[in-house]
Amino acid sequence: MKRLLFAGLFLLLLCGCQPKMQTQTAYYFDTVVSISLPADADPALFDECWKQCSEYELRFDRFSEDSDIRRLLPYVPTVVDAETATVIDTALTLSKATDGAFDIRLGALSDLWNTDSIPDSAGLTSALNEALATKVITEDNRVTVNGLGELDLGGIAKGYAADALADYLRKEGVASAILNLGGNVFCLGDKSGKPFSVGIDTLMNQPDPPILAITDQAAVTAGTTQRYREIDGVRYHHILDPKTGCPAETDLVSATVIADSAAKADALATACIVWGSKKAEERLKDFPDVKAVLVQEQGGIITVRNPVFVSSAQK
Repeated sequence: MKRLLFAGLFLLLLCGCQPKMQTQTAYYFDTVVSISLPADADPALFDECWKQCSEYELRFDRFSEDSDIRRLLPYVPTVVDAETATVIDTALTLSKATDGAFDIRLGALSDLWNTDSIPDSAGLTSALNEALATKVITEDNRVTVNGLGELDLGGIAKGYAADALADYLRKEGVASAILNLGGNVFCLGDKSGKPFSVGIDTLMNQPDPPILAITDQAAVTAGTTQRYREIDGVRYHHILDPKTGCPAETDLVSATVIADSAAKADALATACIVWGSKKAEERLKDFPDVKAVLVQEQGGIITVRNPVFVSSAQK
């Protein structure tokens, strides 16, 4: 592990696209999604990717009346799509691996914070106790929520979708592509034999900001400054600490995790925010297949397993 320092750094994933690529953009998962494919790729691949995004959004969105997640009722075994069961099972595995720092049972708590007032203490305590007492069981395509906690896949759904889209494109023979699902970036293959460039935006208008070199991996950022609500002049970010039910008290403004799986990177990036920089640096030792860049509030940068930086975006 290596510590670096860049004043005022904030991570924002930007892809330096190679020449001769075609790109389409759409809106799914409450964010902008862009897909870049080689110029000679069949445009029908875009259509299938957008179809899959629509299907994943429908299955995983807890606010959609027809979603698998919305159909889950307390104590009632429910048959869901196989991929819904898979993403829930994956989330449960990652929750256990992070000792609960990543938790999909906090839907009701998220709702309490998604208002223009601070939730009352009694309501928070009740919702938190219900969430933590809930046990989620997956068996084949059947999901049982034993308790009153409400599932929210927002911390893993985009990562899972990015993995699935990358797998689909591989099977179709696509050797190079960029999938950007609102900061969940999967770089499929490489860029004409060179790594893709994923930039770190310092918000200081630097002519040559630090750039990550990514080859056939995902890079996912979780942060506290992009999604928040301001109540009585105080900002409350959207990443909740499962131990308190409140926005995590953390010294990190963002955490970027680089891994073979975007779903894994998605969950671990959230966990890092909850842990804070010191614990995140220590706990990531348990995940030897990932690298990370942790940005502290005061501008410090901690890198885990030396992610590769290049001096400037590759053109």
